[in-house]
Amino acid sequence: MVELASALAIATSYIASLVAQECAAGAVAATWTRIKTVFTAQAGRELAPQDTTAASFAALLERSELAQELQTILEGSSALRRAARVQEVFRGAAILWCDDHPENNEWECTILKLLGASVTPVLDNSEAIGAAKASHFDLVLSDIDRGGRPEGLSLPSRLKPVSEARVIYYVGTVDPTLPPPEGSFGITRHPEELIHLICDVLERTRF
Repeated sequence: MVELASALAIATSYIASLVAQECAAGAVAATWTRIKTVFTAQAGRELAPQDTTAASFAALLERSELAQELQTILEGSSALRRAARVQEVFRGAAILWCDDHPENNEWECTILKLLGASVTPVLDNSEAIGAAKASHFDLVLSDIDRGGRPEGLSLPSRLKPVSEARVIYYVGTVDPTLPPPEGSFGITRHPEELIHLICDVLERTRF
């Protein structure tokens, strides 16, 4: 199981990812505002993904009401509860993330790293193929649209000759009436669903 300080750091990154993906309910967005306010008052700068580690979080968690709010987020997220239960599948997992704007995924990468996975960012399909040839990956995350072109859609077929890793799409907009793109394990825009999909893959393919 995840230790408390790490779990609350994960919850903070999760809240930030919800806000960034415009999936946050009002109460969650308000919690994010309070977290940022407290951190800025203590550190003199805005909270960034690299700040959400168990060690650097100690000062923030001294405010017990914030710790309680984060506990509520943890308890309310079935994905975070599940990730904590099966953390062993994350430890040592190698994840390849293909996106031409990796800065958009920093909070989600922080969650994965806090759970014990490594994340290798690449910018396009060619870099992804090269990385997959050079190293083993348990999972591939990808966007679809790159510069107005759906280049990500061809990634599963291009990866297949060099890697057995499943591909999950993490995008800005999803049409729920359409099936997942061909060759992919799933597609989502919601951080909660993303964590569940990642757990689904890692539980099936590791150990």
